[in-house]
Amino acid sequence: MTTFLEIMSFASIGGLLSVLALIFKRSKVVAVLFLVLMWLLWGWNTDNGDYYNYELTYRYVVYLFQSDYEIGFKFLMFGGELLGLSYQQFLQVLSLIVLLLWSNVIFRLTDYPALALTIVFWVFFPIDYVQLRNTLAFAIVMQGLLCWIKYPRYGVIAFALTVLLASTIHSSSIFYLSFIILYFIKDWSLYRILAIATVIGVLALGLRSVIFNHLTIQTEGRTEYYTSSAALTIIYTFIQLVNACICIKIYEYVEDEGMDSSLFKLVAGFNILLMLLIPLYSTTAIVVRLFRNLILFDTLFYLNLLVDRDTPSQYAVYGVALLCIVFIHFVGPVTEYTIEPLFTENLLLYSR
Repeated sequence: MTTFLEIMSFASIGGLLSVLALIFKRSKVVAVLFLVLMWLLWGWNTDNGDYYNYELTYRYVVYLFQSDYEIGFKFLMFGGELLGLSYQQFLQVLSLIVLLLWSNVIFRLTDYPALALTIVFWVFFPIDYVQLRNTLAFAIVMQGLLCWIKYPRYGVIAFALTVLLASTIHSSSIFYLSFIILYFIKDWSLYRILAIATVIGVLALGLRSVIFNHLTIQTEGRTEYYTSSAALTIIYTFIQLVNACICIKIYEYVEDEGMDSSLFKLVAGFNILLMLLIPLYSTTAIVVRLFRNLILFDTLFYLNLLVDRDTPSQYAVYGVALLCIVFIHFVGPVTEYTIEPLFTENLLLYSR
């Protein structure tokens, strides 16, 4: 049983680190302290929206190899079983791996690691620590995106390999392979990418039932959970269109300022191609997590530019607004399964 003071201890540490991060945005020490806090909250967490499902899967993983669906994650669990790890110990190891993958991207992509981890901690982490497979898969994909950003000529190969690997953890990751279109089209323009996205989108609309069957596990009760509504379709479509337009505007701003705009064009291309998700929203709203994942990468990529005082303030305002929408929509409705257990259900808090 945890006391109020014990619960507030972790939340207070998070708040204190957030204040320090706003003051010392470039601090690697504050960033590392944030990573340690996140590991303690995640690795020692004992309850959340998906905890018992993963614990049950871990316990009976040896019986799940009859299907090759997301075989990579099954092998990870099976490896933990062979090593004699309890599920809690397995979670501690896996959460550390994810946080190390995150830190590799954060420290190499942004000059403001402390500020970046503050955003990650409050906006993305409350969901990501629950969605274990999705979080691990995209952490792997981000390594490929980083390679492509850092080494545009050959990094695309590493990106393709990381996507294929991630798809064995969470099958929906294969969707990111569509980004490779940008590598093979030379001197691509916005209109050309929009045309390609439109054609593929029409095909996806026609094959949405097949895609839906592939991207989800249709167990009893889950199909209903994954289905969409007209309202969600309109909301997600609007947000994604606005997001793509802002990415384009940022690219045009960077180009007009005479800065190297090639990487901004590439990332804008990622966001445009992800509009291929729009036809799927009418069938299964859950694929919006792929868009939400990319917002995490976008945040880290654009952070340097948005913090720069010379950058027009409207771009920073948009960024803050988008992050607020992510938190309100994805975290707000499920706080009892995300934020609450994050700060209350932890082995380190249990009174002895």
